[in-house]
Amino acid sequence: MRRKKQLTACLLAFALLLGMIPASEVSAAKKVSLSNKKLTVTKGKSKTLKVKNTKKKVKWKILSGKKYISLKKKGKVAVSVKGKKKGTAKVQAMVGKKKLTCKVTVKNVKTSKTTPAPPVTTTPFANSTNDAEALKNLIAEQKKQGASSELSEDIQNSKQYTWKNGRLVGIDWRKVELKGELSTEKFSALHYLYCNNNQLSSLDVTKNTKLLDDAIRCDANVVIIRNNN
Repeated sequence: MRRKKQLTACLLAFALLLGMIPASEVSAAKKVSLSNKKLTVTKGKSKTLKVKNTKKKVKWKILSGKKYISLKKKGKVAVSVKGKKKGTAKVQAMVGKKKLTCKVTVKNVKTSKTTPAPPVTTTPFANSTNDAEALKNLIAEQKKQGASSELSEDIQNSKQYTWKNGRLVGIDWRKVELKGELSTEKFSALHYLYCNNNQLSSLDVTKNTKLLDDAIRCDANVVIIRNNN
């Protein structure tokens, strides 16, 4: 009976001693550490770094790379790390005499690469290869005979050439100093032809079946060769 009383007394004394130990000393068994030993931050963005297992005020400091990051305190144990430019830095947390270090890497913002759309190519005169080549040859022939610079070598010049559905339907060659003989037989879709005030000796329109009489305007002294039909 006496032993039981002694054992009970010992247990009560032990419990009393435990109650007298401060809670801070009990928690001291847990190691004070940083939430991250390495931290990656995007330029212009922020991340939080804090010290765990302490209630003491933490002093923060940039050990290296001040041009890459900035710090802003958040409470007693945390700090906000903001990326300023690409590079690496080191941040130190001081808890009493204990020093903790974190390596910070700042990365640039990722930019999505967009593939440019392929250029749109248009064929101004679909199915007009024959007409286009024939017109170029006719222009070159007249240039050799002494036609002026007013005769456009640009077959897309809308003032002198009219195209419809890929076919040449109109030519306006007034006052461009055409000379000698002129034949438009290769332009079967031709609807009108103006060649006033030039020096032509003859004009062959025998195969221009869609060319009406009132759509041919040339000098009166030009001999116009027509289809007898």
